[in-house]
Amino acid sequence: RNIRAVIDAPVLIDGRLIGFFCVRVCERTRDWTAEDKLFAVAVANLAAIVVQRIEREKAKADIIAGAELLSRMHHTLNELMRVELKSASDLGTTMRAISRALGTGMCVDTAGIWVADQDGQSITYAEVFKLADQKHLRGLVTPPVYHQFIEMTKLTGRAVLVIDDCATHPATRPYYETYFKEMDTRSVMCAPIFIGGRIGGF
Repeated sequence: RNIRAVIDAPVLIDGRLIGFFCVRVCERTRDWTAEDKLFAVAVANLAAIVVQRIEREKAKADIIAGAELLSRMHHTLNELMRVELKSASDLGTTMRAISRALGTGMCVDTAGIWVADQDGQSITYAEVFKLADQKHLRGLVTPPVYHQFIEMTKLTGRAVLVIDDCATHPATRPYYETYFKEMDTRSVMCAPIFIGGRIGGF
């Protein structure tokens, strides 16, 4: 590269260093003038203003998106309350209404509900709502995955089991190729359904 002369002007936002504005001269020296230095600082300050504006716009967009998400969740909760009040319908109808409301409210690819028997050994109900197709699909969970989620919930003591990457998380990695990848699933959030103090589903 044979760089012989350099000006590096820091880009600062509220005293925080976020980068540098750099100019270089190759294969010859240069005596930078005061005007050169002032110009570099001015450009670095302009870069800081642009970055600050972009950060503000992103923060504003995040606030708007957060408000929209809260609004959808509020609507979802209202829908779920309405379903509960009309719950004279059978288990399948009620669960399908809940999974549809969850999928739509959280804007996720799929929302499923799994329910086990009293011993927690057999899955008595498993259905997933696919947002893109607006359809419910039956039986899309395997017992090993279900039991792994139960064990993880017991070990962590968490109200909600969150897995950002199913391919690398220790709880889901063994099942990624045979289950999650086939389901095009990369991230999961599971909230246990407690019935009489036991985990009766997710």
